[in-house]
Amino acid sequence: MMPKLSHDEAANLIAANASTETSCFMHELTENQLFDERLYWQLLSAIQVVAEDLHGEIVLHKPIVKSIFLIQNMLLRHLIYHFDDKDEYQITNLPENYVMHLDSLTNLLKMLSN
Repeated sequence: MMPKLSHDEAANLIAANASTETSCFMHELTENQLFDERLYWQLLSAIQVVAEDLHGEIVLHKPIVKSIFLIQNMLLRHLIYHFDDKDEYQITNLPENYVMHLDSLTNLLKMLSN
């Protein structure tokens, strides 16, 4: 189990993923076509920290929330590419239970708005 991130560490990790910086989940997904589960859960852990800290005050933290929704959009877009027979993009190491992974992200996004 990973140690809990501070709010600043979580915000920095979210920003790094939104800009697809090297060694982040979104970089691996977009540039290397690799679904790295360890990096995915690290990202979700960061989103959870931010969601818990915001307590529904998303207007005050618009840049972080915007980055989180950008990440969700990129993830969904790349899943669509993966399943499109006309597209050559193929994600390696995509978990069989990828829907559970998406549900975990969706639940955190719901936390942001509560």
